[in-house]
Amino acid sequence: QQLCSNNVAVPVGHIVDTGILNKHGGFESDCTLVRLEQDKYMLVTGAAQYTRDKALLNQHLPSSVKVKDMTSCYSGLAVMGPRSREVLQRLTRTSIDNSNFPTKTAKEIDLGYARGVFALRNTEVGELGWELYIPTEYALGVYEKLIEAGKEFGLKHAGMFAMDGLRLEKGYKWWG
Repeated sequence: QQLCSNNVAVPVGHIVDTGILNKHGGFESDCTLVRLEQDKYMLVTGAAQYTRDKALLNQHLPSSVKVKDMTSCYSGLAVMGPRSREVLQRLTRTSIDNSNFPTKTAKEIDLGYARGVFALRNTEVGELGWELYIPTEYALGVYEKLIEAGKEFGLKHAGMFAMDGLRLEKGYKWWG
């Protein structure tokens, strides 16, 4: 709470996009926080900011707060666009409709044969979408299943620069 510009005291399973501030209140970085338990969060940061954000946390968090780096444990994929729900729903038994999975929430789901996928209903492109954090050993299989499931919906690959263009059009600002 003391490093973030937004209120991170949200219910378990909710997402907060927030800035990370220095001791003077200046903006240092931005991240996504997922409240996993009452006293446990998952922090998602941009790949280019990883080293910087890790140093910020280690420097400024009280010693009573423990940071565990899970970077190598998960691979990230994003499925975004107006048909993203239809693509994902083909690979999970978890209902991902609006009433069961509203925006700015997160759930641990099974996806294809993968167990323990963190699905975040969070999008930076101005469309319906999910960020998926997949245990590394399942990542290739989930990717292949997503490509297969997305064929009938016209699923296309998009790189980070394309996503940056979309977020800028939407007016979403990031650090960097």
